[in-house]
Parts: sequence; structure tokens; C-alpha cells
Amino acid sequence: MNSDSITTEEAWEHVHSAFRREVESDANYEGTDWYQITPEEQKVFGIALVSMPPVVTAYRFYEEILDLTDTGLLPPAIMAMIRKDLAQRLGMEAGVISQREFRQFAKLFGISNRTAYAWYAKHEFWCVRRGIVHYPEDGEEVPGRSA
Repeated sequence: MNSDSITTEEAWEHVHSAFRREVESDANYEGTDWYQITPEEQKVFGIALVSMPPVVTAYRFYEEILDLTDTGLLPPAIMAMIRKDLAQRLGMEAGVISQREFRQFAKLFGISNRTAYAWYAKHEFWCVRRGIVHYPEDGEEVPGRSA
């Protein structure tokens, strides 16, 4: 399969089919890892545990389409077609994460703006707590960083 032999609609059908399969997988979404949620995070961010499979799956696809991860979720020809379509429709650029764009992307899978935003904020803050994301003004007090 190459990107010349499929239509944009066929590519999206493939993505939605892969999305549904991933949502149905037996992942445990309770916990402290990036794709999980604690009871405290459920309260703070207002995310129900039942929302986790679709929103986490959407985020995984989002990062894959932005070329930030390579987990083989989608065949290269599908990925190329979807990247081109999303660049035209949403202005998405490889390697650039955006809260607004993630909300627009998640909406393509039936996820509300509110849930997508809450997940994005929860995930972003998880990255900050782990020291993956830091801010210039944090200096040396960033957890996990040494001087």
C-alpha cells in the first residue's frame, strides 16, 4: 500500500478502525504512569476513568502523527496521507504539540473539547512532575535535574 493508491477517506477509515481496536484493548488506566490516572487526578482534572481509553488512544495517535513516537500504530502510507490532511485542515506540523490542535484532533474521534483539554493538562503536568518538561525559570530546583 502506498499513499498514491488510497484516498484520504480510506486513510481515515483505517485510522478510525485502528482507533476502535486500540480503545478496546485491555490496558489498565488506573495508576501513576503517563497514560494512567490517579483518584486525585480524576478529581483535580475532572476526568472520569471511563474517558481514559479513548482520550489516551487519541493522544497516542496524535503523537504518532506528529512524528514524536514510532509505535507502528499506522502503516507508513496511511500515516503520510493523514499527516498531509491534518496539515491542510488543522495546520498540524510534525514535532509541534499544541493544546488547541490536540482538542481539534480528539474531536475527530468524538472526544469533547473539555475532556481533551483536561487530558492535555493532566499529561502536561505529569511531564512537568517527572522533569521531562521544565521551564527556564525553574533553574536547579527541577525534580530529577542536577546542577
